[in-house]
Amino acid sequence: NPMMAMRFAFEGGSAQDPAGKEGNANFLSAMLDEGAGDMNAAAFQEKMEDLAVRLSFSDGNDAFYGNFETLTVNRDKAAELLHLALTKPRFDEDAVERIRKQLLANLVYAAKDPEKVASKEWFALAFDGHTYGRPVNGTEATIGSISAKDLEAYRARVFARSNLKIVAVGDITEADLGVMLDK
Repeated sequence: NPMMAMRFAFEGGSAQDPAGKEGNANFLSAMLDEGAGDMNAAAFQEKMEDLAVRLSFSDGNDAFYGNFETLTVNRDKAAELLHLALTKPRFDEDAVERIRKQLLANLVYAAKDPEKVASKEWFALAFDGHTYGRPVNGTEATIGSISAKDLEAYRARVFARSNLKIVAVGDITEADLGVMLDK
């Protein structure tokens, strides 16, 4: 099937989480496909499925990543969904609370995983006093304190053309990619 795939990164990541809001970037990565523009979470997910779009986000210490895959025939409509996710996420209260519960459950699970506990402790000791030493997935208290305004503030601060890097492969020319990115 003719398709294209794109990976992009905004410089930022969990190192840009404000003090006391550790886990903010991680929370945002889970929220960007939970509704955008005039579509709530269910409508957005359904539209992605109808267009066979794969869209996911993740955060690292120094970057916020996105993955986008679509069939060529659906590329323009799929790119519109990506645009909405990055520029007009909804952060509806029900979606925020559902994702918050998932993130809190992940913290409980991680606290029982020896590898995750060791990694968290190593970073805390090795990077004491540095943002790398903070818990990238947050804590029960910080995840509980993150609001839709915090998510939007991070998005507005980090998502900028000046700190964006993009790689695209597949059925797309450089010129077509340029037009898609400009939109």
